[in-house]
Amino acid sequence: MNIGEKILAELDIIGMKKSELARKSGVAYTTLDSMIKRNPDSVNVRTLFKIAETLGVSADYLARDEITDRNYVSRSATDVPSGVTIPKKYRQMLDVYGRMKSSNDPKDCAAVSAIDKLLGIDEKEADE
Repeated sequence: MNIGEKILAELDIIGMKKSELARKSGVAYTTLDSMIKRNPDSVNVRTLFKIAETLGVSADYLARDEITDRNYVSRSATDVPSGVTIPKKYRQMLDVYGRMKSSNDPKDCAAVSAIDKLLGIDEKEADE
């Protein structure tokens, strides 16, 4: 399914209308409607995350046609769908997280565990 089909399916599942999604997510209705109808090759990353958060699904699930798991989250910045750019501050956070993850410092390990727990990543997934 493409992004438009997934958004419509999620709206159907939760019983929400496009206008309500637009209002709750803060995304202009015309932008949302265009995404659904046109299945664009690229989407503003902030728009994608706002819609995903409002629908209760991952941005990866919405952006990547081949993903069927509503909660799937890519584990690498290199897994970012084409056409989606990660703002510099988020890329920096991913870099810091990666350095902390490979560190032997107990404080870094504790911070990584806390972040993984917050994101719902179990230890087996985090090491993949």
